[in-house]
Order: sequence, then structure tokens, then C-alpha cells
Amino acid sequence: MKVLLCCSALVLALNLCAAENDKEIYDESNKETPDENAPAASSAKDFAGVFLGAGVNIGVQRKTAEINREFRDRSESVNSTNYGGTFTIGYHYPIAGNCFIGIEAGADFGSESAQHIGGILKTESAFAQREFLRRDVLRQMMQGVGMSFKIAQYQPGLIGVPMPVGPSISGNVWENFVRTIRYLGGGEGEAAINDFITRDAHLGGVFADVLVDPNCTANPNATFANFLNENTRIRIAELGNGSIIEGFREIKSFLQDRLPNLADAFNHMAEIDIREFGGAQVLGTRLGGGIVGLTLENVYYLYDFFAHQMGGGAGFDTLGVNRAALFDQIIDEMNNLYYAPQADLVFPADVNEVTVRNVETKTSFGVCPHLALKAGCFLKKLNVCLYAKFGAIQLNGHVTPVNNIYGLREEKFKVIAPFVAVGATKSVDENWGIGLELFHAFKRTKKLQDTRIFRHTIENRTCISKTGLRLTVSYKL
Repeated sequence: MKVLLCCSALVLALNLCAAENDKEIYDESNKETPDENAPAASSAKDFAGVFLGAGVNIGVQRKTAEINREFRDRSESVNSTNYGGTFTIGYHYPIAGNCFIGIEAGADFGSESAQHIGGILKTESAFAQREFLRRDVLRQMMQGVGMSFKIAQYQPGLIGVPMPVGPSISGNVWENFVRTIRYLGGGEGEAAINDFITRDAHLGGVFADVLVDPNCTANPNATFANFLNENTRIRIAELGNGSIIEGFREIKSFLQDRLPNLADAFNHMAEIDIREFGGAQVLGTRLGGGIVGLTLENVYYLYDFFAHQMGGGAGFDTLGVNRAALFDQIIDEMNNLYYAPQADLVFPADVNEVTVRNVETKTSFGVCPHLALKAGCFLKKLNVCLYAKFGAIQLNGHVTPVNNIYGLREEKFKVIAPFVAVGATKSVDENWGIGLELFHAFKRTKKLQDTRIFRHTIENRTCISKTGLRLTVSYKL
């Protein structure tokens, strides 16, 4: 639209020039004896030569960012107004008729422009939906683990079924299980857990059915898959785009991002020997302590923890976790995991909703030099010069990116953009004139530092363009 406006203005100027020439030819052929006392009309030479110009400009600056479509209350484009000054020096050379060509150099300088762009990530955004999925899969995994431990417990409702005796989980399975949990908490490398989580579930489950085997004999060949149902394993793999290891990486990153205290508890599981009901430690149950099988009481506490049934009377030392001081924080995070609405996940943990809603995007332009070719015509009867310009301008300044509300930072930009302009200059006397000019610098894309949302790297590109109106005073040298 801006280009069309500029072209239309240029066509209008040329038509006016042609009409002026036709009128002069008609007047020349029908003129009478001139009045010697009448004031002389301006001639082409009055608009030729070297000119200096200075004035003010009012600009509308536009920035766009495709990432904005992920946010509510925001558009993909932001317009803001800035004010500044302008200085030019140019040379006009008359050609056929009342037309001229010329060259011009100058510079604009402007004030800071600002526009409120605060918005909230849409719940249907791909980034938010990914976050919801990661929490949902982690919650499903923990519930599955908790229910697997519950299988080994005595069910009071089964009359005549004796209490299981002996170890309720094998030592080697317990060690692999602990390493897997610690990996999710950030304390173990993939080499320690790869085989345990990638092997298929072994027949027989983690424990023998209490109705079949009163001792609930543990499966010595159980893998992590035995602790999860088939649907959970499928979802973890889907989370990792088909790879269960990638799925575990996603769960691990979610724990560290959203539930750091719970991740810390995972990372320190079995760092000391776990305890039974009476408080006595079961020697050999800590990682690296010779690893022995767990008792029924140990399994009971594991169920309580993973199924989020742990009461205030149970300490984390029953799991070998020496983090008693963090009990309340860990329980709060588990409440968030199990019960908090999805909307709570829209923001990264360190982002405040009020702050986001009041974010301003700002662009400040420094000195922006330009160089242009100029063409136009003289309307002598009106003492007006109409012209069009085409050239290049260097946009220099600072920008706060439109799309980077999760880590606002100001960055410099320096881009060369083509621009067009149309304008008119009115001669006041033989040296002075006033002018009005509409200009548009075409948008250029500026690559800024990438931003991250929920551990996803987003390519950060901001498009910058500028449209403005210049009011100038010119002086002919």
C-alpha cells in the first residue's frame, strides 16, 4: 500500500508537470503585452543548485515476529511512533522542460519508540502442549511405579491370605531401579540406566502375585518396564519421538525445570541405607553398599512416595533420601504435579504473569544516514517543486525483541534498507523554502540472539521497517 501510494503521488506529480507545460504553451501563443510591473514567476533555475535542509520527522516504526501467534492478547506485528530530526544536502540539475534530476545525502535521528506487547502463552500453543504432555507422562510413570510396589503389599480385604515374608524386591533390580531414578533427578549418566530401561519387560512382573505365592517372590530379572504398564511405556516413547531414551530425557528436563526439589530427592535416593517402621536401617540398601533385597516395609514406603500417599509422619530417610529439611517443598511440588491445573504450566518457573502482561517493546534509532536519487518537476506558477526519491538508508539503533518475553534484553541493530519517498517543496523566496515528504524504509530482518521457552530454542528474528513524515526548511546555497 505504501509503495502504491508513493507511485501514485509520482504519477500525479508528472501529470501536474505536463499540465503546467501545456498551460505555458497555450499562454505563450495567446499572451498579450506583458505588464512590466507584474511580479516575475519562479523559473527552473530557482529550484536548481545545491540545497541544505533541516527539520523534524514523525515516524511509525513496525516490527513483526511470527512467534507472536503462540501468545494470547498479542498480534504478530507491533507499530509504534517515534519523533526525531532530519538533515539533508542535495543537488538539483534541470533537464527537459521543468523537470529535474538530483542526488541527496542526509541523516535522520530519532527518539525511542515504545509499544506495550504483553501477552500470555496460549494453552493450545505447541510449546505449552509439549509441557502439558511432559508433566502428564511423568505423573503417569510415577503412579505406575507406585502401583507396582503396592502389588507386594498384603491386602487386608483378602481373608485368609497371610502376610508376605522375606525380601520384596531383588538386590540387583533395586540397584538398577535406584540408578534410573537418580538419572531422572540429574545424578546418573545414561550408561548406568540404558540397558535397564530399554530391555523389554520380563514375564512375571516385578513380584509374584500374593494369591499365587504368599512370599511375593521378587522377579530377579525385572526391568524398569516391569514397573510400568504398556500404555505408559508407549507414551514415554512417543514423548521421545519413538525413542524411550529420548522420552526419559524429556521427563528428566521437566523435573529439573519445574520440580527442582523433587528432582533433588530423586538424585539422592538410597544415598543412605533406608529405614523400616521402627527406624532401624536396612544395611546394604544404599547404592554401593553391597545391595541387598528390600523388605515389605521398605516397599510400603516406596509405594507411598511414588503414589503421592506419603503422610507428614514419614520422613524421606525411609527412602534413603537425606533431605528431611526439604520435605514440605517436595510435597508441594508433588501436589503441583498431581493436582495443579494445566494453566500453571504456561509460564516457565521464573516468569511472572504480571510482568509479562506489562512488557514493552522498544526501538531507539540513532543517526541513520541515507543516500538517494531524486527526480521531479517545477510548477512555476505555484512556486512548488514535486519530486520522488529512491535510495538506501542505514537503520541504526537498539531493539528489544517483540518475541522475547522470557528473557528481555536490548540488542543493537545496523541494517541497510531501501526506501522510497515523495514530497513537495514550496519556495518562500529566492533562497528559502519549506517542504513536506512522506517516506518508507522497507522492512529488513534482523537476526537476534535466540530465545528459549521450556528448553525449546526458538530462532529469534525481528523484522524492522519505518514509515515517516518529514517537515523541513531548505536553503539554497
